[in-house]
Amino acid sequence: MIKTNKIGAVVVLYNPSKKEVLENIESFSSLVGKIFIIDNSDKASDINENTFSRFLNADYINNQSNLGIAAALNIGARLAIKDNCNWLLTMDQDSRVTVDMITMMLKAIDKYSNIGMISPVHAGKTIAAITNKPDFEEVDSAMTSGNLLYLEAFITVGPFEEKLFIDYVDHEYCFRLKMNGFKIILANKAILEHNLGRIAKHKLGLITTNHNFIRRYYMTRNRLWIREKYKNDFPAFFRHDYPAMWKELVKILLYEKDKLKKIRAFFLGVYHFKINKFGKLN
Repeated sequence: MIKTNKIGAVVVLYNPSKKEVLENIESFSSLVGKIFIIDNSDKASDINENTFSRFLNADYINNQSNLGIAAALNIGARLAIKDNCNWLLTMDQDSRVTVDMITMMLKAIDKYSNIGMISPVHAGKTIAAITNKPDFEEVDSAMTSGNLLYLEAFITVGPFEEKLFIDYVDHEYCFRLKMNGFKIILANKAILEHNLGRIAKHKLGLITTNHNFIRRYYMTRNRLWIREKYKNDFPAFFRHDYPAMWKELVKILLYEKDKLKKIRAFFLGVYHFKINKFGKLN
């Protein structure tokens, strides 16, 4: 089993609730050797390095602005490597580690070679649906929060793609790991408590995610870019993901608020993809 001091953690903050963040970090602070708290907040708050003084193994880095999820993850990964960590737990501010989650994930190391990333199941999914599944399975992609990233793999494949800023950063990185011969392992019995946002159910079983218009821009632009880059290598993913983009557009028109802003953002994302305009939306 990997020693605690060989596991680092990065937590990316963006205008968070102080109480929630402290409770979530508490859930894994004793399970890792070092915690790197990367603050991308762009609003004034009462959060500073003293906020996290209870965690003796935590370093707080304030970027003074929103550099994007990819840049924050890269900062955390490089600091963890400098601190001689072998693995990096990547956490969102709204995610909480459950009992034995990390222990269960690390058991994958004894079963697989060439692991690039180990992922838990997010509690927002139907837990009953995974009880009959094997302890581990190999997958093509996973969401960022709760993952254990093997830092030797990070050194090999390079940093997270900062031009994407936010959204699809996780999928792009997983595809790159796979293209370089690394495995993505889903630990079906390791559960992460994760707030999946403002999901709403409607007639005929339709589900809306209700992302704001800025997120709609990034989601559209970035999913088109990774589709162009990886569609021939991961056809199963894009057989689902590309139609889903257009279905989401219909659901915005039918059910979501701020329709006009979101539709404009959607097509601005399409346009910026076509003219190769990336980075932060200004």
